[in-house]
Amino acid sequence: MSEYKNRRKILSCLTIAVSYVLVAKISGVALKNLAAVYNIPYLELIPKIICAIFAILIMGYLHRQSVLKGTLESFWKGIATGGFLGGYLLLMIILFFISDFSAGQLIESSRALVFIFSMFLTGFSEEIIFRGVILNTLRESFKKESRTTIYKVVIFSSLIFAVMHLSNIFSGVPFSAAVIQMAGAFGVGCYFAAIYMRCNTIWVTIVYHAMMNFVSLMGTELMGEGDAVSTISGYGPERLMGLILYLGLTVYLLRKTKKQDMIH
Repeated sequence: MSEYKNRRKILSCLTIAVSYVLVAKISGVALKNLAAVYNIPYLELIPKIICAIFAILIMGYLHRQSVLKGTLESFWKGIATGGFLGGYLLLMIILFFISDFSAGQLIESSRALVFIFSMFLTGFSEEIIFRGVILNTLRESFKKESRTTIYKVVIFSSLIFAVMHLSNIFSGVPFSAAVIQMAGAFGVGCYFAAIYMRCNTIWVTIVYHAMMNFVSLMGTELMGEGDAVSTISGYGPERLMGLILYLGLTVYLLRKTKKQDMIH
């Protein structure tokens, strides 16, 4: 009976991931077509809001509202746990804004705020779905937690997160670039899962996820010189170095001496 329940949980995780991708893609295509017909400001923000609402509905339906809870202490613990990433992202943001913009000009402040908010919404919805719901569902499929089961949960939830990114080929991203993005997403997913399991508050990974998206796209979006599709399409094999880095950091965070931090 327990094996049957475990299979149902795994199937439900896959169904949730596929449903999320369908909601994101269908709403994105629909709003893109509307934008071509009607000149509605900031229409591109609506699919992000729809995905966030979908994530909240899934969270509520599965009675996982508790994933939004967390203490200020656990939040700062999580920020410190992912300190390497936080420091790197802050450095990239600072270097960008002190750069010489003589060759171009930043977009107007209202559009910049829309971009920042959309990055937050993406981080929010994806972390709720893939760490808050899917990771915890997989975690409950094991009767007893051990270092091995923790690795299984981290890897499988991150694989689901990574494969989701292949859907970008339907937005015009070349297959090779989508595969490279998928590999990077697997490493990032493992790292975020390790941070989440160490601090037990989803808000830390939401913040880091939003910051990472912002840094990845700020060079094109804030300069008005492209979008997510054009940025991802330019991904090359050199980005696979990030996969090795994030997997190394994941192993470090999940080391044996920290196992007790991750046990419910």
